[in-house]
Amino acid sequence: MARRQPRRPAGRARTEDIFDTLRQAAPGSFDVIVLDVTDPTDEGPSAALFSTRFFELVLRALADDGVCVLQAGELDPLDLKLARTVRSTLQAVFPHVRFAHGFVPSFHCLWGFALMSRRPLEAEPADLAARIAALGELQWYTPVSHRAALELPPILRRRIEQPGDVITGDGELLSYTTGSRGQGD
Repeated sequence: MARRQPRRPAGRARTEDIFDTLRQAAPGSFDVIVLDVTDPTDEGPSAALFSTRFFELVLRALADDGVCVLQAGELDPLDLKLARTVRSTLQAVFPHVRFAHGFVPSFHCLWGFALMSRRPLEAEPADLAARIAALGELQWYTPVSHRAALELPPILRRRIEQPGDVITGDGELLSYTTGSRGQGD
């Protein structure tokens, strides 16, 4: 966490139905969209937020140089069905999808994050160190940790890159509790 306030005004938080927000948004009107939602299980409240139907609305609302960040679930090397499904679904809509990872202490595991955009993301801008330094004294984030978060371990990269199901929003989604769906690779 930064110990001082950023120089630029903060973004505006909105609490409303995301489908309504995106449908009403002018095309390209969002620079950043952060989706920190629960996993896409049939039984969960966020199931529809992991479909191509939803992500098409996100892409429409995203500025040409904008980025969308999504929590993409646990990265368990023995069970990456969720991560592959999320990645395949995102790739069906977004021109550019990149996975990042980080340890989430409250979940006691490695977690995946998806970065989606219309254009390739500049993962390591020339002024990365200066940008991070401008945030003040940080406890966890450095240029090295930034680069590490964007470099998936080889075993995860190989397994996540295997094709997964694509969630369209029509029919079944993804479930951890129904039959064998969601149970291992």
